[in-house]
Amino acid sequence: MTVTIDTIRRVLRALAQAQRHPHKARAFQTAAQALEGFTTEELEVMSPEQILALPGVGNSSYRVIMELLETGRSTRYEKEVGLPIECDLLQLRGVGVKTAQKIIQQYGVTTVAQLEEAVRQGRITDTRLVRAVTQWARYKERLPWYKAHGVVTWLRTLLHPIAYLVPWVIWISLFRPVPWKRSVVGYVIRGGRRSLRGPVRSVGR
Repeated sequence: MTVTIDTIRRVLRALAQAQRHPHKARAFQTAAQALEGFTTEELEVMSPEQILALPGVGNSSYRVIMELLETGRSTRYEKEVGLPIECDLLQLRGVGVKTAQKIIQQYGVTTVAQLEEAVRQGRITDTRLVRAVTQWARYKERLPWYKAHGVVTWLRTLLHPIAYLVPWVIWISLFRPVPWKRSVVGYVIRGGRRSLRGPVRSVGR
């Protein structure tokens, strides 16, 4: 099963809500935010050191990310959250893990899209759920255009290969014995006594 980056971020946010300790919840939440703009293809080619270097990504969130990439499921998510992997109801305002479980059991919906359709058809009349769906619709309308159309992801995909070339360009410019570089460095170190074209020759008296 292939998961999307949205699924990985959703699982991390759900785990953040399920944590009792604030620092653990904050770590999972920060890790979910750090993955914004990435793709699963990028994560699969990144080394463990590169993933762990992302803000908020520790050993716990790293294991969750890798298990999702490899198997499409998360043992910790199933144990601590207990919701279907495709459930995205937790992104609704006022909906926690227990509320999401009640919605699934009572109405048989697991996604926001299904909940919106049920409210539209009148099958769900609960005031809190109707209000949550309305607020979610307003949030999507106010979503910045570059996030709504995936511009951030497109830019990261475009610039990702270039980012790997930058360290090599810097290394070559600093350490390779390029003649113009030696002239410039010599000019600076000698305080201008050596010109870029060569040593300054004294003029005969």
